[in-house]
Amino acid sequence: MTTELLEKYVPTLIAVIAGLSAWIYERRQKNAELQKVEADAIISMQAAYRTYVDDSNIKYAELKRDIENMQTQLLNVQGEVIRLQKEVVIWKGKYEDLKHEMESAGINRTSNDGTK
Repeated sequence: MTTELLEKYVPTLIAVIAGLSAWIYERRQKNAELQKVEADAIISMQAAYRTYVDDSNIKYAELKRDIENMQTQLLNVQGEVIRLQKEVVIWKGKYEDLKHEMESAGINRTSNDGTK
């Protein structure tokens, strides 16, 4: 009777064990594939982030250089404004001197159309 039971159930038992083994093996394979895909995704994200950081650093350096150039230009323009303001003061003084000389000489200023 035991041999009959063994003969009857051994093939089923072997099939169950084989099926369970195959299922466990397949599950491990899928988990390994999933971990590889996740690792590849992380590597890809890190590469994209590195590219973004590098591009941002280059853009930051360009903007910093532009700001420094604009500051230099602003200082130059401010210097030119100060020089021109001083020149205006000099020309106003010359105008006033010439005006007094003409008044002293008795010359009156006339408008463009010849009227006083």
